[in-house]
Amino acid sequence: MKRVMFFIDGFNLYHAIKDMAEGFHVGKYYNRPKQIFNRYKWLDLDKLTSNYIDNRNEESVGIKYFTSFAQWKVEGLSRHKIYISALYAIVKNIEVIYGKFKKIERRCKICNQYFKTHIEKMTDVNLSIYLFENAYLDKFDKAIVISGDSDLIPSILAILRNFPQKEIEIVIPIGRQGIELLKSTPSHRRMKEKHLKNSQLPDDISSGAIKRPIEWSLVSRLLDGNLIWFNKNIWKIFDGSQWNIEKKPDPSLIENAKPLTDMEILDLAANKVFHL
Repeated sequence: MKRVMFFIDGFNLYHAIKDMAEGFHVGKYYNRPKQIFNRYKWLDLDKLTSNYIDNRNEESVGIKYFTSFAQWKVEGLSRHKIYISALYAIVKNIEVIYGKFKKIERRCKICNQYFKTHIEKMTDVNLSIYLFENAYLDKFDKAIVISGDSDLIPSILAILRNFPQKEIEIVIPIGRQGIELLKSTPSHRRMKEKHLKNSQLPDDISSGAIKRPIEWSLVSRLLDGNLIWFNKNIWKIFDGSQWNIEKKPDPSLIENAKPLTDMEILDLAANKVFHL
């Protein structure tokens, strides 16, 4: 069996899905309900990677997942940590490798004033190093890299040049172009919505100890029966007759909220309670 190892650029993949949810880079998905992509962030990487393996003669020997914590974003950081816990609870043979963010100063092109922002550092460097190291140590026969970052090209070309017996395949995240990456490798494919839709983690993991963040659900039902929906940083609660815009609800209110099934959401849409 051919040994296949996956190298996933978590930062690139997450923002590809986030951009789809916010209506950017939608391309052929223009007529799809954009908010539906928000729920795809709760990705089961075992299931996702299985889309790219030929079970007849290939087997997965590991998943390297590269990511960074945005420490200054309190709520986003909490969701990110919940997601990492879910991955460790469900996904076999995964290793999470962390980069970091760096605070920098930039000038606004419109007002010419300087402002401070954060840029993600080390993910592409870490991925390149792990890719080369595992090729050198003969840990895989084929590497599948999930990323649209052209900064990985030098490392990929170096491996193909120094280890000609190794194969490298690129999977471009949904909505990304990745033109330069596609040119650099003989084997490549694009991620499709069905790969995300069919690769979701359970809503409840470890007897409810780990739960899908409500912000990563489409519509959920509260204990009092009302519906709650988070979209484009706005909370809306349906009280039985209309949707009301709310501030973020008290955590105790949403703690046991249950995400609706696809069938329930379609029923709501058919009855014009919720618009897809």
